[in-house]
Amino acid sequence: MGAERAAGLEKAAVNYRPARKERRCGTCVSFRPEGMACALVAGEIHPAMVCDRWVPLKRSHPVRG
Repeated sequence: MGAERAAGLEKAAVNYRPARKERRCGTCVSFRPEGMACALVAGEIHPAMVCDRWVPLKRSHPVRG
């Protein structure tokens, strides 16, 4: 089967890897913390990881620093 499955993209296809700094699954619009899942990537997703499909959550105030 290709990179996409019924449940989402394979982790290898999106370069799922340990995150650095703010760019991580836990700060992504696709992360679903209640199920440790992602709207795009198949399987259990850890909030301290990241992939190439990461999109930041919208913030109500600017980030400083």
